[in-house]
Amino acid sequence: SQITAAKTSGVGGLVKLGEVAVTSATATMTVDNCFTSSYDLYKIVGYASPATAGANLYFRWRTGGGSGSSYTTSDYSWITEGQYIQDGSTAQYLNWNFADNHARLGSDVGDGTDKAVNFQILTTDPNTQQLAHPFFTGTASWKLNTSGRFASAHIGNNNAAAIDATGFSCLFSSGNIAKGQVIVYGFQQS
Repeated sequence: SQITAAKTSGVGGLVKLGEVAVTSATATMTVDNCFTSSYDLYKIVGYASPATAGANLYFRWRTGGGSGSSYTTSDYSWITEGQYIQDGSTAQYLNWNFADNHARLGSDVGDGTDKAVNFQILTTDPNTQQLAHPFFTGTASWKLNTSGRFASAHIGNNNAAAIDATGFSCLFSSGNIAKGQVIVYGFQQS
């Protein structure tokens, strides 16, 4: 599914810039034309449930505006660090890559109606008007395919190149998104 963002009125300093929801199997959730020079800070919230067990949830910047394309050059550096719980015990969860063609929001996600990656992201100037490279920080939680583990983690991404992102997409490493939704907000500037 794909939607081109349109500005709407804001509440509490946030302006909703775009949204996409998936209720049946689709390859990607994409929001184009949401990052501009009008805002420096953006918040992205959402969830995605995979159709295929064990898939990883990817995040990719998009360039080119309304007829954009996904940025797949291998200069994403991402890290996911937190804890997982399983059968009353807990341990550290750590996953990362220094030169990938995507950022990672969740790994080894279980399938089914109770298994999805729930995430929130704060990104600073993805259109690189002020900064040289786009990056984000956030949190995610999800049920893993492995042994019914539940993970909660900090997520982060930095790109080694100036991308001038105008949008983003979320997709799984294999199979479709069974259900999901993402909303992007811009922080009002004074």
